[in-house]
Amino acid sequence: MSFGSWLKKQGSDFRDVNFYFKIGCEVMGPPRGMGGMGTPLERSDRVSAGMKEHSRRLAQERFGSGESHGDRNWSAPVHATQRDGRPVTVSFGRGPRDGETLICDGHVGASEFYEYARDGAKGHDHYLIDGSPANDRGRYSD
Repeated sequence: MSFGSWLKKQGSDFRDVNFYFKIGCEVMGPPRGMGGMGTPLERSDRVSAGMKEHSRRLAQERFGSGESHGDRNWSAPVHATQRDGRPVTVSFGRGPRDGETLICDGHVGASEFYEYARDGAKGHDHYLIDGSPANDRGRYSD
């Protein structure tokens, strides 16, 4: 690796660490002392927190695109629209759940779609293969 390439890589790495540090400061608050930089341990904690938060934000942005939050029983949720133009978020069963549907009104995020209320209710309704509700939690109005 030439010196110029090495220098360019060092600059790129510094920008990445600085980016994660700033996000980490949003999450944890600024470090104490030393001109806002804090100790090496505080900086490291904020970089780690920033990386985690950045990954969480990216997953939230991808939610509803059909690219994230699926598993072996359910497709990744997608934002869709009913025939009458009402927005919904929906996930389709696969494998042992084939033909079943999870659905809620609106284009919601992962935290709202998968939320558990204190009463144990989730943020979506569950419909069986014959179209009958398995759990009508009032999250979808058909």
